[in-house]
Amino acid sequence: MNKITGVILAGGQSSRMGTDKGLMLLNEKPMISYLIKLLKPIVEEIIIVANSVKYEAFGLRVFPDKMMMKGPVGGIYSGLFHSNTEKVFVVSCDTPFITQELVQLIIDADNGNDVVISKHNDKLEPLIGLYSKNGMDVFKNCIDQDKLKLIKVLDRLDTKIIDLDKSEVDSSVFYNINTPIEFKNASNENRD
Repeated sequence: MNKITGVILAGGQSSRMGTDKGLMLLNEKPMISYLIKLLKPIVEEIIIVANSVKYEAFGLRVFPDKMMMKGPVGGIYSGLFHSNTEKVFVVSCDTPFITQELVQLIIDADNGNDVVISKHNDKLEPLIGLYSKNGMDVFKNCIDQDKLKLIKVLDRLDTKIIDLDKSEVDSSVFYNINTPIEFKNASNENRD
C-alpha cells in the first residue's frame, strides 16, 4: 500500500448529465463505488470531495469544495488541503473504468514531481493523476486570480506526463461519462 490519499472528485455541477454523476447506478452500482473498490488496495485512505451529504453513505470522509464554483482546480485543491499525506491520487467520479494497472503506472512514474498525469492520442488526462501538496500554493494562487483552466495550472508546476501510447494500457479506461448517451453506452459495457 502506498502512502497516498485517494481523492475522488464528485463535486462537479453535472450540468450535461442533469443529475449527480457519482451516485448514478451503472450496472446496479453507484458509479463512485467502482473507484472506491479500485483505490482501496492501493492507497492509505480515500476521501471524497463533494458538495452533497449523500456521499457520506460510503463511509469515507467527505469534504465540500473549500471554494465553491472553482471547477476541477478547486476540487484538487480541496483534496490536497484535506489529505493527511503528501501525495494524493486524484480521480474524477465519472471515470469508472480506470484500472489498477493505470493507477500504479502513474504512481510508479513519480520522481518527486508536483504532478504525474498521462496522455493518450495527444490528449492529456489531468483528472486521473498523482498530485503533491508542493503544488498547493500554485493552485491557491490560480483560484484567487480566477485562472481555472487546469492545464494552465499544470504549466506552472513540475508536471510529468506519461505517454500511454507507448504502454500496454488500453485507452478505453479513460472513457468518462458526462451525458445520458455516454452513460447508456457505458451501461452496455459488461465490466465489474
